[in-house]
Amino acid sequence: MKALLVIIVAIPFLAQAQEQFSFELFFEDELGNKDTLTLGHDPNATDSIDVTFGEINIKSQPWSSVFEVRSFENYFVPDTAMFKKDIRTNQSNFPILVKSVYDSIKISWNSNAFSGAIHGSSLSNDLGSLAYLSQQDSITISKNELLSEVYGADTLYRLYLDFSAVFSSISWNKYEHFEIHPNPSNGEFWIELNEQIKNGEIIITDLTGKQIAKVSVSNTTNVSLGNISEGVYLINLVSENTIIDSQKIVIQR
Repeated sequence: MKALLVIIVAIPFLAQAQEQFSFELFFEDELGNKDTLTLGHDPNATDSIDVTFGEINIKSQPWSSVFEVRSFENYFVPDTAMFKKDIRTNQSNFPILVKSVYDSIKISWNSNAFSGAIHGSSLSNDLGSLAYLSQQDSITISKNELLSEVYGADTLYRLYLDFSAVFSSISWNKYEHFEIHPNPSNGEFWIELNEQIKNGEIIITDLTGKQIAKVSVSNTTNVSLGNISEGVYLINLVSENTIIDSQKIVIQR
């Protein structure tokens, strides 16, 4: 009789990390078809696939024929990773794609999670903000309000979720290098540098990276953006030709 040799191979277990903040964003079309995204942030997250936070790349899976929602990795080219759960750094934007046969789309969330987000966490299309997460708990939009693009056999509609750096349910440190007041703003605001940064240069861009304005700052500086369109913009603090801090400002009137 031949001896049976059994070899046991130990496979390391990769524990799933708990992100610092996450919440669910609920989507529903006019016939009651539903889908959900889990979005959140953590200082150790990336914009790519974070297996430790439970992210799974579903890009290769076919889209639903009627209604589905996905977050995707690259702002403007959804040709990399797509997620149902997407955890990023605490100042990241989340590009979202919606496939919907029907026109009306209801989006809802728990506004209590954003009760302290005075700096304007918002849901936006390509032209400007649609809703502020701390001020309401749902919004109903037409898919025609969103920019549409054709990817293969699918027509997808794009919107963005912008996280504020301040949440009531999380103890965040003060802005590291500068503060913006007020935020949201009507285009008139002031920037206050912290004690370690005596002067620098502010470069303001839209979410595509297009430069809107450049301002030299020291201590406290008033900024006027005139008739700039409503929406979310990036305020980049540059010192010695290096961006050392970036924050988002919401322009609304």
